[in-house]
This record gives sequence, structure tokens and C-alpha cells, in this order.
Amino acid sequence: MHFAPCKLAPVLARAAQRGVRRHCMIAPPMEFQSERLDLRRLKIEDTDSVFEYASDPEVTRLMDWPMHQDRSESLEFIQRTSQEWDAGDQYSWAITLPTSEELVGVVSCSRISHKVSFGYTLARKHWSHGYATEAAKVIVNWLSSNPAVFRIWAVCDIENTASANVLTKSGLSKEGILRAWEVRPNLPGAPIRDVYVFAKTRDA
Repeated sequence: MHFAPCKLAPVLARAAQRGVRRHCMIAPPMEFQSERLDLRRLKIEDTDSVFEYASDPEVTRLMDWPMHQDRSESLEFIQRTSQEWDAGDQYSWAITLPTSEELVGVVSCSRISHKVSFGYTLARKHWSHGYATEAAKVIVNWLSSNPAVFRIWAVCDIENTASANVLTKSGLSKEGILRAWEVRPNLPGAPIRDVYVFAKTRDA
């Protein structure tokens, strides 16, 4: 396991002066394996599979990004995830079935200071198999072992009971409701919606 360059050096230096010890975040693995899933970095060859779920009105209905209208948007998404990974801004993994290498969905996480948020999207044909929970647990367990992470959190639309159940099963606790938090561009009128916020924390 390699260590990523710490972009918080000035903050950590001030913390050290106050006698508070902090760590740089451990760089993410390129791949994870769980009981039924393989997680790996996205690649250009995933474009058609990403477009399949990203253009599905039912999948994207409560997402905070616009439904893809063309495969070029899915390709651009994959290229952007690669740039974000290399920059250390956000990490995205394709969720795949090891037997067929079929892409089930995508899970991503993003760090700000000692806090890491994460989210996921699953193709509709793979709903109700527990794959989202299994993939989320992989990310939550890795982040929980990371010495630089003190808060793991996620949000979901208050109507998205399935996602709320996934977050609970992944070890997060519901903290409350964030009012007028996210725009839902795929709903009529692109309303600004309330969300549930879930988190797992440890003492600093």
C-alpha cells in the first residue's frame, strides 16, 4: 500500500503545533474483491455499460446529475473519473461480477479534510440482489481503517428508501434531514429536494 501526498500539510503543521496528531490518507487500491463482487477503476471499455444505467429514467430519477442522452456523455464521465483519480479529488470504481466481468454499477468517494463522502449507482437489472450494500461495505470498511478519516458520510433523497436501507446496512447511522440540499435535474422542474444524511464517525 502506497501513501498519497498529503495536500493538507499546512493544516497538519498547525495541528502538530497544537499537539494534535493527524495522518495523510492512504492511497486507494486500484481493485477490491468481496464475496460476490470485484471493484476496479473504470475504463473506456465500460462506456456502453455506463450508458445503459445512466440513460435509464428509473435509475437516474433521484440522482443529482442529468440523465445521459448520448454515449459521448458516458465516455466523458469515465474520462473525468480518471482525471479526478489522478488528481486525488475523487475515486471511482466499477462494480463488476467476477464470473462475467459485467458492470453492475459504480461507487465513488471524495475527501475534504478528515471527511469522506461516498455514493453509488446501480443498473436496474441488478437491483434487489444486495450488490449496492456489498459494494458500499467494501468502501466503508476501507475508509474505516484509514487513519486520516474521521467521518464517512452519504446522503440520499428522502424518497429513496432503498438507498437509505443500503446506508444503514453499510454501518452508517441516520443523523437527520438536510433541507433543500440537492437539485434533482431528472424530476419535472428540477426541484431542490431534502435528503437524509447518514454517517459513521470515530473520535479525533
